[in-house]
Amino acid sequence: MPNRAKSQLIDQVQQMVEQSGTPQGFDSQRWLANWIEQPLPALCGKKPADYLDTPSGVEMVSNLLRQIHFGIYS
Repeated sequence: MPNRAKSQLIDQVQQMVEQSGTPQGFDSQRWLANWIEQPLPALCGKKPADYLDTPSGVEMVSNLLRQIHFGIYS
């Protein structure tokens, strides 16, 4: 994953955690690294990492994180 995309997604996760209330001790980078390697039903069993090689794929993963944050299930 390009550094800019990785940094963007890590920042997004960190903001989500901060908005949720208790960011102390939470490692956004580690969480994201694990999460993007997990097959997800919302991606028809594919991993988010499979989509991070294009800007549109990064945007799709970012949108999926937003949906998770707001409790929107697809």
